[in-house]
Amino acid sequence: MTRYICVHGHAYQPPRENPNTGEIDQQPTAAPFRNWNERINSECYEPLATARVLRSDGQPEQRLNLWASLSFDLGPTLGTWMDRHAPATAAAVTSGDVSSGGTAAMAHPWVHAILPLTNARDRSTIVNWGLAEFTSRFGRQASGMWLPETAVDSASLETLVDHGISWTMLAPHQCHPLEAFHPIQHSSDTPGSTAQAGSSEMGEPPRTPLLVHLPSGRSIAVIPYDGPTSHAVAFGGLLNDGVRFAHAVVDAAADGLTIVSTDIESFGHHHRFGEMALARAVIEWSAMAGVELIRPAEYLARFPAVEPGAIAELSSWSCAHGVERWRSNCGCRFEEVAGQDQSWRRPLRDVLDVVAEQAGRALDGSATRDLIDPWNAREEYGAVLSAPPDLREQAIEQFLDSHSVARSPQSDQRCLQWMNAERLRLEAWSSCAWFFDAPDRIETLQSIRQAGSACAQIDALCGTNSRLWFDQVLRTTGLVQAP
Repeated sequence: MTRYICVHGHAYQPPRENPNTGEIDQQPTAAPFRNWNERINSECYEPLATARVLRSDGQPEQRLNLWASLSFDLGPTLGTWMDRHAPATAAAVTSGDVSSGGTAAMAHPWVHAILPLTNARDRSTIVNWGLAEFTSRFGRQASGMWLPETAVDSASLETLVDHGISWTMLAPHQCHPLEAFHPIQHSSDTPGSTAQAGSSEMGEPPRTPLLVHLPSGRSIAVIPYDGPTSHAVAFGGLLNDGVRFAHAVVDAAADGLTIVSTDIESFGHHHRFGEMALARAVIEWSAMAGVELIRPAEYLARFPAVEPGAIAELSSWSCAHGVERWRSNCGCRFEEVAGQDQSWRRPLRDVLDVVAEQAGRALDGSATRDLIDPWNAREEYGAVLSAPPDLREQAIEQFLDSHSVARSPQSDQRCLQWMNAERLRLEAWSSCAWFFDAPDRIETLQSIRQAGSACAQIDALCGTNSRLWFDQVLRTTGLVQAP
């Protein structure tokens, strides 16, 4: 029996650019680096491209580009930052996918948003922009897409299929063979509840890809990862010894595909020298009889998903209450702080929902003076966002030629301002804004700044006062005043 194993790394950083300058401000907590992107690139993404494998005397035996050995997804906002500020790392990422035969990388939505909590139009654009960035970076169409926080529902899977995606990856508690699926009824709004929204009693976690049939009559393959081993990598010290890591994964492997899935930052940033442990494990696996390191796309090509499966609706890997961590005071928290709760989460989501409604009305109304079809223009703006730096001006010209009502310097500026406002507003959905415990975290402040800047730009385009309203709501709900 061959044991098929895979290590998947989720590579993502939230947008950190100042909405007014397009550059990341200095972040003192990232010292000695200027900002967290620079620090994490130095500690993780760059070392992954030249990971050392040491001899017994401590000298380097060889170096591996682990981007070619992993399965990975790369958040587009991180990828576009790499293009500008870490081009050697960006080249190594692309080279890794090429070396894998175009199977290492899976796509990622443009924004790390909780897709089940995002309206259908925004969800479509977020997915579409992510796919445009993937095609621009890797020169091929994506077959799989990572769901941020693995947050899933049928509507989100329908959106993936709408855009040509045939598979995704979930935590083991989020899916199960159909005949073993028994939903649990409960209230998901009870703080501290341990039941999961959309959770189920599913018995033994699945080991093989499942074929989930959707309400539309279409289907998508869902691949579960190995929960305990993934947790041991991220939180259990398994990366302290590469040989032990390699054998632990093989010992956990069974029939089908065993995937260890973790934030890729585990390898070097969260765990120093974690990339070296992974490199040693890759060498160990390569020498083991009956073990094959494989990627999900390769596995599915050999063993297509045929067993009917079901998903736990409105579930995620990181919230014990489904997706409540990103909209309510559900009790999930990063650390215990006396007297602190997360009652601010609901008002933040509510205010961004209203911003989305106002922006939609502006696109349906005022934007039609500048754009032939504002919604279609927004869908296709991903080609501009994902264009390599040396081709960006050409991409802008092509976009304006296709979507502007009438080309002129003033009209061109307005068209691009509409799209930039939408980009900022959509990026404000980044899940990190809700993940932690207090609204004064830099991740939450960043989303507030982006939404506020989007409101100000829409006001300038159509003479409204949404930014004033936005600031007033922040004060009255107790959220931090937008900078």
